[in-house]
Amino acid sequence: MPPTAENLESGRHEYNEHCAPCHGLDGSGRNQFEADFLPQIPRLTGDVQSLSDGELYFVITSGVRNTAMPGFGARHNAEEIWRIILWVRHLAHLKPEERADIGREITNKERGHEEIMRQGRASGD
Repeated sequence: MPPTAENLESGRHEYNEHCAPCHGLDGSGRNQFEADFLPQIPRLTGDVQSLSDGELYFVITSGVRNTAMPGFGARHNAEEIWRIILWVRHLAHLKPEERADIGREITNKERGHEEIMRQGRASGD
């Protein structure tokens, strides 16, 4: 599957919906749950980049036993998974404007989370 703008955007959308909560919007491994996972969630811009596309496909479709990594193969078709792989590969080579865009998304999500937490504390929940 070629890394066209359309395929990358589709992969980014799928990644943001299904992968970013644990791996971070930027692939940093900084999860949105503010939780400590054991084993630690891998940075997708680090050693994971040395895995072959086939190995990434296997991990995404099958999951990883004894970790928090679920398998997505039963509910996602092959094209969706290959597009996610395109985006994971792209994360290691973001252009400055893409990195800035993702940084803004992270900031907005953090602000939203802080507001929800403030509202919960104010309501006594």
